[in-house]
Amino acid sequence: MPLKVPHWINPSIWKHILTLVSGAGASQLVTLISLPVLSRLYPPEEFGILAVFLAIIAVLTIAINGGYDMALMLPESDIEARNILSLCLRIALGTSILFALLSWAFADQVLMLLKAERMNPWHHLLAISLLAGGLTQPLRIYLSRLQQYKIIAKSRIIRAVVQAAISIGLGLTGTLFEGLIIGFVAGQVAGVVPLYMSFRLRKSKTSTKDEHTLRGLARKYRDFPTYALVGNWLNNASRYLPFFFIPALFWEAGTAEAINGWLQKADRVLSLPIVLVSMSVGAVFFERGAKAFQEGLPALRSLTKQTLLQVVLLGFPFLIVIVAFAPNIFVWVLGSEWEEAGKYAQWLMPWFYLIFITTPLSWLVDIRRKLKVMLWISLLFFIFRGGLFLLWKEGSISQLIQAYGGMNVLLVLGQLLYYLYLGGIGVYSFFGKEEDGS
Repeated sequence: MPLKVPHWINPSIWKHILTLVSGAGASQLVTLISLPVLSRLYPPEEFGILAVFLAIIAVLTIAINGGYDMALMLPESDIEARNILSLCLRIALGTSILFALLSWAFADQVLMLLKAERMNPWHHLLAISLLAGGLTQPLRIYLSRLQQYKIIAKSRIIRAVVQAAISIGLGLTGTLFEGLIIGFVAGQVAGVVPLYMSFRLRKSKTSTKDEHTLRGLARKYRDFPTYALVGNWLNNASRYLPFFFIPALFWEAGTAEAINGWLQKADRVLSLPIVLVSMSVGAVFFERGAKAFQEGLPALRSLTKQTLLQVVLLGFPFLIVIVAFAPNIFVWVLGSEWEEAGKYAQWLMPWFYLIFITTPLSWLVDIRRKLKVMLWISLLFFIFRGGLFLLWKEGSISQLIQAYGGMNVLLVLGQLLYYLYLGGIGVYSFFGKEEDGS
């Protein structure tokens, strides 16, 4: 007798999700294989410098396309979506050039403020990294719209292989943090190539990219740079605040770079299932959710409930393993220098589990165009997270990490409830009467 598939599992959705997961899985497998090697070639202090570099990139990449990349799934017309993509790519190029000029003029002062003077002169790679991110971000969303998930998977694999190979190769020659930075940027550049080539092959002769058309689209979707961009920037910036504040708080103790390195490694390991599964689910959810909402709220509600149940179950085994065994796992896989990173992972895991759940559902904000509300939520996140570090006077790093993780659990729980409301699922009515999310 054949097994009955639960009603909340949609096989057609999982076909696309598994395509993305296979690519993300292969790329993360490369990352996992390279981690034990890199952790023995580069000490925690070198990963601490890399952490500052990645934090700067993560904060700035959000704004590199002016926020218009988040509108790519919404147009019913593929021609309009392609023109939005063209607008995103032009903004990315212009913004990257502007940042390169600002970096040339003010980088020394900023690096001194961040206690990251060692990054000089490798900060010049920031502009290249930003441009690569500014191309990758909208191209992935646009190709997801076309359900070209195999190309996205291929891009991730190429990026991971190039990054690991170059970082390990330079590490074997005795290179310090610059080997990690060069490997990261090279991987970004390599990963964008198949995405752009696929876009060029599918270029429509009927699409228009004249300035009048692009200005019209910029006005039509102005809510995204006005509200979504600011909101996402605040949320992402607050997410990486520890890497900017820790050097200032613990520099005199002489452990700031090592702490940043341990935290970066914990963050990287805990992010693996988010990159591997949750973001892949989100890419499919965004494409399906935009179409479902055009059909009506009941269709969106059903999709939201299916997605929620799936990500809750998928992330639970990882939650149990990390909370119970993280320090031992980190020592066994990465080496004795990384036991502290395992403790950080243990304390932060409940928060990352909630991120795993909320990541796919976060696209409901764009689908429902609730950008103003999300701006206020992001501002609240920024105030609470920044306030914790600004007001922190005394205490150990372990106390700070535990307080930071606990506060984020409460913040993300509230965020999740709002996402469910947008999906038509009320707080007290998950199995009963539904809300309209209006």
